[in-house]
Amino acid sequence: MDVLFWVVTVALFAYVLYAVVSEAPSSGCLSADLARAMDEKKKAETSRRRRRIPVEDSPAASSSAAPTPLPAVTPAEPAPAMEPESSGVVTSDSLRNPSTGETAAIPTNYRFAKRWIKEAMVAEGLLDKVYGTAELDAENGEKVRAALAEFKQLAKYKT
Repeated sequence: MDVLFWVVTVALFAYVLYAVVSEAPSSGCLSADLARAMDEKKKAETSRRRRRIPVEDSPAASSSAAPTPLPAVTPAEPAPAMEPESSGVVTSDSLRNPSTGETAAIPTNYRFAKRWIKEAMVAEGLLDKVYGTAELDAENGEKVRAALAEFKQLAKYKT
């Protein structure tokens, strides 16, 4: 029985060694073509975000015929009048980074703000520097809250 055990073990070891040596090395789970296609897709997506071409200026819109007008739809009953909002209140719930086009929710707390929001607050002159968590004492906390309230009102960062 011992001999049979060792014969099976040696045969298994030989098969594993043969499989490792005979097969070509793998470069991961993606083929070279698929990896290249994914890289091109990411580059195209980031360049598209940075450009933000309006629909009217896009090549596809200029080559197609004039769009057909949609028929006018009249509502059955008028929409209820909305109360006018006071000036200074932000109506959207997100901010947009003008350089990258990334959007982020308006933070309720400085600690939850994205890094680009903190850096933009420094660039706009609302804060002296990007504060760390340990630096947010009572005095700095008030500065940050005031700066965050002013930053929300900047038209450059509204969506």
